[in-house]
Amino acid sequence: MFIAIADDSGLGKGTSIGTARDCIENPYTLQSINLGSGEGIGHQFMERVGGELNQHTEAVMFLVNEIDSLTAMQGRSASTVTPTLCSAWVGEPLGFAYVDKNKRLPMAEHTYRLTLVCGVQPKRARSLIEAAGSGLPQRFLWFPALDLGAPELDDDVVAPEPMRWMLPGGDLERALGAGSYSVPVAASIRQQIRKERSARMRGLMHVDELDSHRNLSRLKVATALAFLDGRADVSEEDWELSGTLMAVSDATRGHVVDALHRLKVEEARDRGKTKGAEQIAATEEVHKVNDAEDWAWGKIKAEGSVREGELKRRCPSRFKDYLPEALARLERDKKAKREQGKRKDSVSWHKS
Repeated sequence: MFIAIADDSGLGKGTSIGTARDCIENPYTLQSINLGSGEGIGHQFMERVGGELNQHTEAVMFLVNEIDSLTAMQGRSASTVTPTLCSAWVGEPLGFAYVDKNKRLPMAEHTYRLTLVCGVQPKRARSLIEAAGSGLPQRFLWFPALDLGAPELDDDVVAPEPMRWMLPGGDLERALGAGSYSVPVAASIRQQIRKERSARMRGLMHVDELDSHRNLSRLKVATALAFLDGRADVSEEDWELSGTLMAVSDATRGHVVDALHRLKVEEARDRGKTKGAEQIAATEEVHKVNDAEDWAWGKIKAEGSVREGELKRRCPSRFKDYLPEALARLERDKKAKREQGKRKDSVSWHKS
């Protein structure tokens, strides 16, 4: 399961993770570590000892405190982090076929558990949302750090006791030694998922690209709710409650998409302003050169011949920077011609 906690800086994205740890007390150890490269993911589970493969960890929660970190990872040359995460989300085999056998750390499907929690500032989420072609953003559940329904609290409020939780017993507990357990899902849920899947495969149903993994995401949520409730099977009530969470996720993701759209509009407006300012400045420059040319031509035409030094001395200050270009234009248009005097610095302009 991948979670994106979205809100502006300082609203508690990181605090949410710590609060979740405090809320649930359980006897199991969960390793958490900051996400690195795609290749590094396997090293958190596997190692080679004496040339033999050894899986030292079964479950890891990867953290990305700010989405910019994931953006940087995705931008590296030959980065494998995105395809590795996409594969891990559905429990597919992981690992790379390195020439050096000691670097190969293959993991079989469904032999590991991997979760990812990212802090996301909406206006910084472009690299994630726009990677829909890779399938990565579709795999995220989106939740806000902001809680508009939070009660007003003061220092006298007593912190609640944490929820004490253990894995459901029975068949699941007995299956842990074997490493796998098939979670029973209510027949009505299975039928709904299969019906929608069939309609999509036959082209009878279209879903938004960002919702392409929606039912599997929802089923993961429903399963988590069942486990939290102490049951190892998914009921219709779990499915109904998971729909509520999905609605929150949809709304939060919509907020992020809207923020990115507004940002694009602002950027386009700023680019337009910059371009407009450049065009105005360029037009003003042309007008100033034209005015300088008219002034210089008026002097040369009236006097027949004028020394360049005299033109520079008499030229109004607003035209001085444009006088060389103005004289060059007059020469190109054959209105005036330049004549070198006996001294190197002596130049005169004559009417052609």
